[in-house]
Amino acid sequence: MRGEDVDDKPLNRIERRWHATHRELLDATIDELLGPMPTAISASSIARRADRAAGTFFNHFDSVEDAIDEALQPVSALRDGALDILESSEDPRSVMPLVLGSVVATIVSGPREFLATAAARTAGYENPGTRPLSQAVIRALGHDPTANHLAYTTRLTNAIIDNGLLVFSRLEDPVSTADVERLAWNLITTAVTPDADAEKLVSEAVEIALGQLDLS
Repeated sequence: MRGEDVDDKPLNRIERRWHATHRELLDATIDELLGPMPTAISASSIARRADRAAGTFFNHFDSVEDAIDEALQPVSALRDGALDILESSEDPRSVMPLVLGSVVATIVSGPREFLATAAARTAGYENPGTRPLSQAVIRALGHDPTANHLAYTTRLTNAIIDNGLLVFSRLEDPVSTADVERLAWNLITTAVTPDADAEKLVSEAVEIALGQLDLS
């Protein structure tokens, strides 16, 4: 049953226990990435954090990399969907509000996954993270994604971490519209120097993000 889809029939007790353990191991993988030593993650450290025997890990995953890939799947799905939108549009800039709004909504909904994605990339795991999307966004805004790309990637990673921490630290309270607006502004100003259309872009993106979120 390794991470595979199941049909809609009710799960029996053993299956429910398997899925609960699987979710605990995924949560432990994210916790390990967000911990002080993301480069030292092992099957044993993940199992220990989930309060499971080391052998249990391999009943669910073939490797640490497989666990990381599945744990970060929400970010991967967002990246792939946004790339499809940008690459299939004849006018990529026109769909930027949808892309940016979806990114903002996803960070607000699951900041831990975004933070863990940044940590995984920094730790050297072979997960492409958000870099392909970053390059596509820069191209859509009319800029060269190869120009000073290392410095740009560092700024974007820091922005994701900073904004993720902002939202993550406030999860006990309702996230406000102002938080969503701040997040959208920070992400777009990190990508490029704002032009005359930036305010309109962010405004439209915030409207889309709020439509995807329940902040009541």
